[in-house]
Amino acid sequence: MEDADEVEKLFDFEVSHISESEKIKLRLKKFCYIIGFLLILWVISIIIIVANNKDDPIQEKTIQKDKYYIMAEKFISNLTSTEIISLLNGINNIQSIKESGQKDLCEGQIGSFGNGNASFKGMCLQEGTTGVLYSNGTGIRWQSEINTAATFNKKLMLKIGKAQGKESKEKGINTLLSPCVNIMRKPKDGVLWESFGDDPFYSGICASEIIKGIQKSGVIAAIKHFLGNDEKEYEILNSSNTDINALMDIYVEPFYRAINDSEVRAIVVGNNTMNHTFCYENEYLLNNILREILNFKGFVISDLCDIYNNHSYNYSLLDLSIRKECAQGTFDKEDKNENFERNYSCWTPSEEEYMKNQTDIKERFKESAKKIIAAMYKMKQMKDYPEVNLFNKAQINETNRRQKLQKDAARESQVLLKNDGILPLETENQRIAVIGNIPLEFHLEYDFETIKSENFISPLPDIENLTKKRNIIVTSSSNLIDDFNNKKKKKYDTSALNKIKNELLNKNLRYDIAIIFITANSIGKYSIIDKNEKKEFDLSLWNGANELIEGIKNDMKVIVVISGPSFDKISWLNEVKAVLFSGFPGEGASLVIAEVLFGKVNPSGHLPFTWAEYNNLDSTISDEKFGKTWNDKFRYDGGDINGLKDARENNGMDNFTYPDGLYIGQRWFNKYNNSNKYIFPFGYGLSYTSFDYSELNLNISEKGLTIEFNVTNVGPRKGQAVPMIFLSFPIENYPKYIFKGFEKVKLDVNETNRVSIFVDDHALSYFNNNKYTRVNNGTIEVYIAENGNITDSTLNLSIEANYKND
Repeated sequence: MEDADEVEKLFDFEVSHISESEKIKLRLKKFCYIIGFLLILWVISIIIIVANNKDDPIQEKTIQKDKYYIMAEKFISNLTSTEIISLLNGINNIQSIKESGQKDLCEGQIGSFGNGNASFKGMCLQEGTTGVLYSNGTGIRWQSEINTAATFNKKLMLKIGKAQGKESKEKGINTLLSPCVNIMRKPKDGVLWESFGDDPFYSGICASEIIKGIQKSGVIAAIKHFLGNDEKEYEILNSSNTDINALMDIYVEPFYRAINDSEVRAIVVGNNTMNHTFCYENEYLLNNILREILNFKGFVISDLCDIYNNHSYNYSLLDLSIRKECAQGTFDKEDKNENFERNYSCWTPSEEEYMKNQTDIKERFKESAKKIIAAMYKMKQMKDYPEVNLFNKAQINETNRRQKLQKDAARESQVLLKNDGILPLETENQRIAVIGNIPLEFHLEYDFETIKSENFISPLPDIENLTKKRNIIVTSSSNLIDDFNNKKKKKYDTSALNKIKNELLNKNLRYDIAIIFITANSIGKYSIIDKNEKKEFDLSLWNGANELIEGIKNDMKVIVVISGPSFDKISWLNEVKAVLFSGFPGEGASLVIAEVLFGKVNPSGHLPFTWAEYNNLDSTISDEKFGKTWNDKFRYDGGDINGLKDARENNGMDNFTYPDGLYIGQRWFNKYNNSNKYIFPFGYGLSYTSFDYSELNLNISEKGLTIEFNVTNVGPRKGQAVPMIFLSFPIENYPKYIFKGFEKVKLDVNETNRVSIFVDDHALSYFNNNKYTRVNNGTIEVYIAENGNITDSTLNLSIEANYKND
């Protein structure tokens, strides 16, 4: 009873028989009891919350700690159901833009709304890989992403991202639909020009730097296309199939980097089918992998207007649907177009669905809306953001700075593939013929998705300007150019070729050198060259270029400049004196190429892919299923509340099984010890100087692997070295010599720099048993090389994978 009396005293301070000091002690005890009681309640509540949320996705637990998400939550709480649904439904305006050319009409758009408690001015989504789409020539004509990748310069990529982001913001663009990180499995890939090559690690690094720059400028970057959007010619009609390890280590890897290194806030989902399920209705891809394993906190967007048979909004797989201008909820069972419009459906979230008495659907729709608004809060777009004006042009000083940056990037993207001592062209008293033209900075943005023969520029003026003081005679009559490109005839013929050959070989004209500019016969999904439109690249050379080079290669010195994202066979490689791979270098292309050829610029670009005859790597088409276990995990069964079925399931869909698995690009050739010989390895690129590497040192820790070494310029010119890190893991049946690091180092003649490259924990991991696993047993082999041909590596050292904490 003493305890009971003590408690009674705690709550009765008016008792007369205790002193004042005792009363104070009792008050302190009372306070302690209350605090203890509240602590017990707090602990119990935490236990209840954890128990109730033990099965929640990782993403749901972390996103609610994001302050921008909290701000979005407050904003959404003031919206009507109609306004919430409007945030999830965008409109594709491409056809309207082409018809009207409106400067305030975005390619993808969420409409504005307002009420007494909240207002929303809308969202503009625009393509911008090489410049703002449909901007009427008011922006910079940036080089393609394959060129940006060829620079191997992370600092430069960050600057490009910042500049593109600022340009987009000035035009009122909220979300820039860039960059693209689909993997180049073969040189015919239809979006190769807007991707970063065939290495998953490198693609992720490039994308992360670009994204950091875009988002630092206050614009949302939307990385694309999730996932496996690598078969452009048959992307909608067939299923691309691969196993889970290849899926994660190759195709997911660039997205992992973008999410964890640069916190990208938006992802565009591919319109393709992967392992028999359309990506945008693939719960395993979008929930289990993207939102849980990768912990993506942003919003997922449909590929503009490309949604086919999408019936999965109960799972909120897409956050933002950009639909064609068609009736909501319709399902077209007729084959409007055998290739691309089969069974098209523009089913989208509706207010009717929202208002149904289903709490889970309502909450899912709200979650999607919150993610969109949270991204806009993070980029400070919810207040005082520029109005949409795609034709807005930057001030002249800013334009000049961006043009300089673009040209600097183009200079660093030029890849010298062959040089038999002829370059740079510095000898005086020469007579040089310039044949052919350069595609006008490959831009679907500036010519409504076409490249016609008249959209080529002559490199002659810039070459003449660089040579006029050197007593070098450069000639190329307009007739020669016209005959070669056939602006009038639109198709080359034998007589035109013979005319060019005869003039070049005319002894009276005494040509010493011929510089021949060539391009592909078709430049992929978004281009038309002389009405030759294809979803994939036609890698044969345009207008008889092969025949011309073959006809003169034995009688004079030939230099070939290649414009294009990649090529397959070049039969004359061994006979010509030099080959420069120019790609699509954007604004100032002619000047940049001339500077490299005549020695004003030392080339420092490197191939971001393996140049090879990919006959063995082309996807195989078969009618076989890929495997029951994999299908069970990935396949959407086609059923939903409306009873709609995937009518394409047995409607002629072929399977594109990826036979290469983990062995993409250089890895394929390393696996067979180069028995299937490539033409040029990954990372290949020559310079007008040379470099030496020495004093390699390794240190491994919990955070990753630090690699240090010296680089010295031992050649006759200042230049930029690109040392590359390749690792071999002690894992059975795993690719050797995996690219895991690089740096670009500027050096004067005889200068030495100590270089440090850090390979982080994730780069030392691989996907195994449904999780990323750090290599922690055995020996890791480290190679320092100038390209993916490891037999020519300059330094090699091994280190134990199992580190000890200091």
